[in-house]
Amino acid sequence: MSDLPDLDTSQVGVIAYWNAIDDGGVGSIDAEEALTDGNITSYTLYDNGFTADYGQTAGNNFNDPGSNNNFRNLRVRVKNDGWIVAYIDPSVTLGNNGATGWFDFIGGTQWEVRDAAYNHNFTLTPTMLEETVERLASNLSNYGSMTFNYSDVGLYTYVHPDTETLFLGSHRQQNQDGGTHYTGGISYTADTNLDFAYCIGGVDSGGDLTFEGTLVSDNGTTGAIDLLSEGLIPNSGTEYVMDAHIFDGADGYGLTFIGYH
Repeated sequence: MSDLPDLDTSQVGVIAYWNAIDDGGVGSIDAEEALTDGNITSYTLYDNGFTADYGQTAGNNFNDPGSNNNFRNLRVRVKNDGWIVAYIDPSVTLGNNGATGWFDFIGGTQWEVRDAAYNHNFTLTPTMLEETVERLASNLSNYGSMTFNYSDVGLYTYVHPDTETLFLGSHRQQNQDGGTHYTGGISYTADTNLDFAYCIGGVDSGGDLTFEGTLVSDNGTTGAIDLLSEGLIPNSGTEYVMDAHIFDGADGYGLTFIGYH
């Protein structure tokens, strides 16, 4: 065999990275042990680690994110020098019919524990990529000796290389009265340089989700809009509003995904 080649960053969109030695505090790892992770669908083994396709199971609707088993295809790498990374490729799109890929990145846990508030300081972790890093680490025989904190897992996007911070804010409403509007505002300071900004979300049949009056999704669909190219958040110090219009017994979700430096 040969050594694992360097990561081809042209094939990386958003990546999560963590080192079991530097961050986890162990002296060494045997990367091959992580191949026992049942979510690995195929792999290539090298002298110093492996690269693999990773099928993360997640829901694909807003009502019950766990109800429809749906593999989200990620790529992962584990090396004997301690590095564990998980990433999505840069082909993920964000058109009104292409939001699913970013939901893959966002993951599943926010539905349960981070659905009660929405504001511009509301950070959402772990992402699905971060969860995958931990799951791979947990298959190592010395995982019990490691210190794993999500705050030690780095996130980076090669699509927007100047980005220093990835921010995700969430707003969810469930089983609400008919015809009710639920709104959340977001703003940014004058010293914030926005690299990208998206509104992503969906509502049950009969409802709609808008951002500053521009439709994101409606009638049981998911969608996404580019807030910068649409000119929807042009000025710092101004609150911009996302509005979920929800009917009897319905659910609605909205996310703002922003990168800045």
